[in-house]
Amino acid sequence: MKPALKILLIPLSCLLFTAVIYNLNIDQRIFIYAITTVFYLGLFLIFSKVRFISDRILCFLIMITPLLTDASVLITNKLLVPLRFPFASIFPVIGVLLGFSIRNNPVKVTLGFTLASLGFLFLSYTVFIPRIISRMERSDSSRVSTDFLDSRFITDTGDTIRLASIMKQTTFVDFFFVGCMPCVQKEKMYEEIAKEAGSTNYSIIQICNGKISPFEKFQSFLKTRHPQKNIYYLYDFEGNIPKYVAGLAGYPHEFVFKEKEQVASFTGYNQESFLINKGIRLNFINSNINQ
Repeated sequence: MKPALKILLIPLSCLLFTAVIYNLNIDQRIFIYAITTVFYLGLFLIFSKVRFISDRILCFLIMITPLLTDASVLITNKLLVPLRFPFASIFPVIGVLLGFSIRNNPVKVTLGFTLASLGFLFLSYTVFIPRIISRMERSDSSRVSTDFLDSRFITDTGDTIRLASIMKQTTFVDFFFVGCMPCVQKEKMYEEIAKEAGSTNYSIIQICNGKISPFEKFQSFLKTRHPQKNIYYLYDFEGNIPKYVAGLAGYPHEFVFKEKEQVASFTGYNQESFLINKGIRLNFINSNINQ
């Protein structure tokens, strides 16, 4: 095979891998990053054995494709910054450098670099990824209209409730629809909060979008739920959620109120940031104790 074709195979392999790995619907990003590291390690070792160019040039040729591919989100989808770029771009680089170390450095140096790489993967899983995701979910530019607290919703039994009547010192209002998987995952966080909160002066109000989920589906959904203290499920029978919310980007979409004044909002939910997200909500609730 001609050297030019061998060089062309490098970016093609990288692009194909990127297309596959980000369409496998892998829940945990750390698995994506770990697989990415191993892939680029293997890619470097395979091409380095062919010896058609120096290892240093090979490092550059392999690393440049994922870096440019990930950096493209700066133009195509800035919502993926910084999780896709620059954070995700670190792992191809680690894989390539580890391969280079295996080929060119003493065993002790390679072992040290391997341990450092494993340590970074562990910190990514426990610290970096959860913190990045949590910051990405914060969307304080999203606001509710002034008449939102006076709006009325219905329970699964058909009773009408004015929202302000069940709000407490701290209130979490979360919009969802039946069948929303991130919404279901977020419910587990609320259940843990109900068990751990140091104050009872709070309420968690989950409002189902009536335009997306029929009332019968909402009722069936609640039959599978166990009643939790301070947690309410309401139905937006008029489908007015978009009217009340400016900048509704997706579900779940949560607003935090203190003394009926909005203080924060969050869009989306990812289980990888469970502990951080739970801690943020508990801080809102437990601050009531010292007031």
